[in-house]
Amino acid sequence: MKISTNLLTIIYGTIMIIAAVASIPKIPVWLICLNVIASVFLILTCLTGYHKYAPICLFALLLIALINGYCLNGRINWLHWFIRLTITIALSWLNWCS
Repeated sequence: MKISTNLLTIIYGTIMIIAAVASIPKIPVWLICLNVIASVFLILTCLTGYHKYAPICLFALLLIALINGYCLNGRINWLHWFIRLTITIALSWLNWCS
């Protein structure tokens, strides 16, 4: 269970880094840096065994997603955010229990 949780969390963190880098011309650099930093810390929590801190990184990414949505579209896409919320809750629970 721990290996699959680590793998899912690392994949999610990697996807968030790729998404941040892909949106370089569209959002401010400080917001890209926040995304990358939170994603790197998320990946590091899995690689170093500090799973209890993964939910903090996941919820930070969730809050950053609100700002991203506003910067990219001028509004927040609530459906996208609720999907991210569901993923965040699921990964947080898996990391907390492993």
